[in-house]
Amino acid sequence: MEQLAATPVTRTEVVLGKMLPYIGIGLIDVVAVSAIGVILFRVPFRGSPLLLMALSIAFLVGALGMGMLISAVTRSQVLATQIAMVATYLPAFLLSGFMFDVKVMPALLEGLTYLIPARYFLVVTRGIFLKGVGLEVLGVPAFLTVAFGLTGFVAAVSVFRKEIE
Repeated sequence: MEQLAATPVTRTEVVLGKMLPYIGIGLIDVVAVSAIGVILFRVPFRGSPLLLMALSIAFLVGALGMGMLISAVTRSQVLATQIAMVATYLPAFLLSGFMFDVKVMPALLEGLTYLIPARYFLVVTRGIFLKGVGLEVLGVPAFLTVAFGLTGFVAAVSVFRKEIE
């Protein structure tokens, strides 16, 4: 960390440097899962691969930013992992519409799903992959996915401290 503090880079550059490898890994995962879906399960890919990649990057930036935010405000890796599980992973898994259809959830839970960024990303991926629709149909969920990405990035930059404490 001492070497990082002595470098002439900005907080934004450090956060980008920390995120870029994981964004690359995430994009490899998106391509691999898409290829498996098309080749192994014969799911037709009807949309724009470029749009899927762009919105996947936005979602990954948001998720990584939230992870960096959580790790910056906690002092222990175990605590950061537990908070991330409870605050992001479980709600995204259970309330995004991935496991359970949002329309059949109780009204309170259905209302909470609007706060889950994965809900919008799921709409975007299904729309692009299965229906072949673009931004003319996916404008709102795509905008919210990009807004999540920007919010996550800004949050990560704002909490990251280059100084040694």
